[in-house]
Order: sequence, then C-alpha cells, then structure tokens
Amino acid sequence: MTDTNTQPFLIWKHVPGYVNIQVNQYGQTRDSGTHELLSYAIQNTYYALWCKRVGDDSKAYMYVHSLVLLAFKGERPTGYHTDHKDGDRLNNTLSNLRYVTRSENMRNRKDQITVMYNGEDTVLIEALEDLFGKDCIQTANGYKVFKRIAVGIRRGKSFDDAIQFELKKNGWPTNGGDNV
Repeated sequence: MTDTNTQPFLIWKHVPGYVNIQVNQYGQTRDSGTHELLSYAIQNTYYALWCKRVGDDSKAYMYVHSLVLLAFKGERPTGYHTDHKDGDRLNNTLSNLRYVTRSENMRNRKDQITVMYNGEDTVLIEALEDLFGKDCIQTANGYKVFKRIAVGIRRGKSFDDAIQFELKKNGWPTNGGDNV
C-alpha cells in the first residue's frame, strides 16, 4: 500500500533569544504559542519578519534565513556570513543555508566576475587571493581591494590594468598580501 500523504515531516524549533518564534527546516515561521504561521515581508531581497528579542520590548526585522540557521545550527560564528547555496535569497530551506566566510560567500554570487589570470579564465576573488593572500577578502580593507578592482573591470579595464592601477595608487605589496 502506498502512502498518499504528501505532507512533509516538519521539525519545528524555537529560535533562541526571540519571543514566540519557531522555524522549521523548510524556512516556515510560526508563533510558538498559537502555532499560527507568520507572514514575511521582502526586505533587501530577503524574507524578513518582525521579531521581539527576549528581554527587549522593541521589535526589529530579522531575516528568515538567519532565524533558520540560528535555530538549527546555533549562533553564527564571528566573521562568518549566511549563504544561500543555490543563490536564491528566498529559498530558506535548511539544506540550502550555511555559515561561510566572506570569500566563500562571494564565490557563490551569481554576478561573479571572471578574469584572465595565468592564462585561464578565473573567478576574480580567486585571482586576488592568489596575488594578495587569502586574507585580502576577509579584512575590511581587503574587501575594498576586491570592490575597487571589480569596479575597474566593470568600467572596462582589463584585470591586469585594474591591478596595476591599484598597485600604483596604493603601493600594495606583491609578496602575497602581507600588508594588504
């Protein structure tokens, strides 16, 4: 006999630090007291909802993807970001979410820039990490490096010209990024 029930098995978890908020592995949210599903709004291209923190009378918008990971995986490690593996910012299923470093998150972007580096098409972030070291994207200053070079390329400069311009302008080292 075949089971005709197509309802998925739901695991509801309370979101630590928030009043009456539960999430499931499919990114749905509900009130933990009434079990009524909560509605979201789209804010900055992500689903968000009003949440009240424990011990605080004010409410703030929280992204649903952050609530799902907080409930199922715990606090986001310092320096990490939340990543949607498939690039769909509205897909908040647990299997699509993970904590990653900034450079890992940037590799997953749909608007990735590819450049000719060492004779091969290479993702911009990987070429920069090779030139300036892995930390070139992790630091706040390193993010500016990526952003300035990406802007130069989008404005028509070649990868080599954008790098040379930044080296000349900022005097960056060419020894693996020790001072970037």
